[in-house]
Amino acid sequence: MTAPFTTELTYVRLYADAAGVSRFADEKFELRPGGAKSGEGALASYAIPNVQSGSFVALKTGAVEDWHLAPRRQFIIGLRGEAEITAGSGEVRHVRPGSVFLVEDTTGGGHITRSIGTEDHIAIVVPVPAA
Repeated sequence: MTAPFTTELTYVRLYADAAGVSRFADEKFELRPGGAKSGEGALASYAIPNVQSGSFVALKTGAVEDWHLAPRRQFIIGLRGEAEITAGSGEVRHVRPGSVFLVEDTTGGGHITRSIGTEDHIAIVVPVPAA
């Protein structure tokens, strides 16, 4: 039997610092063995506790959501198109298909979101409880 399968998933965290300026941080969590066939070492997971709902969201190409706060702490997972997020610090990151962001700047000055490229940006939003 082989060793249990584990892997890390990286994501971008957008948060408000003590001065209320939104900033990005690169984070990761470890997926650990689990599931019905975990003994085979083929499945690893990371449970997001207390998740009760999620939604698909779309932002029309070229649309801009000017300075705003995250409505709640939430994961955003890019599915289609591309969005650009500008933090209060001035740093810019891109939400692309497959990218994972934890947005938690619910206080402070917020961030700007733009849909860029040639197709509408579509993502899955998963609200998560306060840390």
